[in-house]
Amino acid sequence: MYDKIVKIVTDMNIYGVDVKNISIDSNLITDLGLSSLSIVMIICELENKLNVDFDISNLGTLKTLGDVVNYTEKMIATTEENGLQSKREIL
Repeated sequence: MYDKIVKIVTDMNIYGVDVKNISIDSNLITDLGLSSLSIVMIICELENKLNVDFDISNLGTLKTLGDVVNYTEKMIATTEENGLQSKREIL
C-alpha cells in the first residue's frame, strides 16, 4: 500500500514532492511540505482510486505517510468487511 500511496502523491504532481524525499516516517506537513488542503486532496484521490470512504473527523490524526498507509488499509478492510468491493487491485 505504501508504494501505491507514494505513486498517487507523486502522480498528482501539484505538490512538488520528490519521491526521493518520501519515506514511511515522512511528516506530511514538515517533511513533505503539504498543506492541509493538499492532504485533503490526496485523501479524496485515495477515496476515488480505492473506492473507500474516509471518516473526515479522523483526518487530523494523519501526521505521517505511515499514518495514511495504516488508515487507508484500515478503511479498505472496513469496506470489504461491509461487503463492498474496494478497487485496491486496480492500482
